[in-house]
Amino acid sequence: MSSPFYEIGLDQIAKGNQGEAQKAFISSFDNDEPDARKALIHYLHMLDRGRDLQAAMDLLQRAIEKQPKEHAWLSIFADMLAGSGDIAKAIAYAEKSLSLKPHQETTALNLAIWKASQTTDG
Repeated sequence: MSSPFYEIGLDQIAKGNQGEAQKAFISSFDNDEPDARKALIHYLHMLDRGRDLQAAMDLLQRAIEKQPKEHAWLSIFADMLAGSGDIAKAIAYAEKSLSLKPHQETTALNLAIWKASQTTDG
């Protein structure tokens, strides 16, 4: 099955047209193309390289609303929340991700670290 928006996005990256690539990747995701997950990951990497954390978090929230059982979106979002300082929400999203797919070593380790950072001695 074809993923034309995804293919357009890859072509636009090769041509150096980042903005057009981003639009194509979002269209791939919005249209539920077979390669929509890869398109969204490419787009998130582009946002990360551009240091646009808020846009990446907004996009992940959309992805979670659309695909609430996709553990990867929950795990990535948890990591971004922790990076922005919202450890309590990061813990909640990491726990949800691990409930869907328990054997995620990085998420489990991050969760343990975040929980340890929330404890106080005394």
